[in-house]
Amino acid sequence: TTALVHRRGTPGDPEGEPLPVLRLEQLLGHGGSNERRPGIVVSFAGKSLVCTVDKVVGPREIIIKPLGPLLAPLTLYAGATISGSGKVQLILDPAQLVRRAHPNAPTRLDDEQSAPMVLAGRALVVDDSRAIREAMTSMLGREGWIVDVAEDGARALQMTKQLRYDLVVTDLEMPELSGFDLIARLRSDERFKTTPIVIITSRANPEHRRRARDLGVRALVAKPITRRKLLEALATR
Repeated sequence: TTALVHRRGTPGDPEGEPLPVLRLEQLLGHGGSNERRPGIVVSFAGKSLVCTVDKVVGPREIIIKPLGPLLAPLTLYAGATISGSGKVQLILDPAQLVRRAHPNAPTRLDDEQSAPMVLAGRALVVDDSRAIREAMTSMLGREGWIVDVAEDGARALQMTKQLRYDLVVTDLEMPELSGFDLIARLRSDERFKTTPIVIITSRANPEHRRRARDLGVRALVAKPITRRKLLEALATR
């Protein structure tokens, strides 16, 4: 059930803008009541909503893990994490909340400066550098992607057995399993034969570009990576 609420105003918009409200207890099938509850503003891909909650605890840094094949049909969730007390906690997918609150919204982002992105697409970033993983997560997140990360090709391969990704961004030189070996394994999997793959590497020589073309890689981008380079790579067909 949705209703409209006015967000608190800003200096440029003192009256605020009307936002749809999602009542979380009803969304999760726990019934509903007229009891006043706190709410949080959720924004994703240029759309916002208010989601009512039982209590606002505060910010937390968490590691989100894929749900796995048995729970994959639960599309309302982006993944799960383990709490400090050892309990499994499901993480709501902000893209799905936006879809529920804005059912008539376009399925692609409206930002003319961005490459076309599918709303709620899931990307896998594979790099042994934590700084690169964090930078890529930030850049892709701004374009409307849900991002999972892996520190090497072997871990990435495990994750792809549990989830299907709409985009893979990978480094080449990594421990356990190199980027090219990872891509070859993915291309041998029917689910990933046509998945867009972007390589980010400090070794963008002609031989690497040839191998990338042979494996059907969308683009090979030389480090250091920038948002402009990334968007150009994603726009390549």
